[in-house]
Amino acid sequence: PIDLSATYAYVGTIRAGASTQSPYAEMPGHPLLNLNLNWNGAFQTPLDISLFATNVLNKEYTTYVSATYSVLGFDSRMVGTPLMFGTRLRYNFGAYAQ
Repeated sequence: PIDLSATYAYVGTIRAGASTQSPYAEMPGHPLLNLNLNWNGAFQTPLDISLFATNVLNKEYTTYVSATYSVLGFDSRMVGTPLMFGTRLRYNFGAYAQ
């Protein structure tokens, strides 16, 4: 069987720092869309093939802010995962083989 799935999430604006002077005081809202295609028992064999893509909309978003602006005069941040795509292969042995 072949399965196609998608996950969509929207994260709204988040207050990230104690100081409103920080350039990262608020993390703006952003959408995330991920896609998966799974083919179990590909070609009638014990092989499962999966294709995936994450952050399909390729949105840059912040996941963490250090909140050190009021103390040190600067903030650092971590950004989320960019657009990625790939494949996974799994071979089923023994009782798990079709």
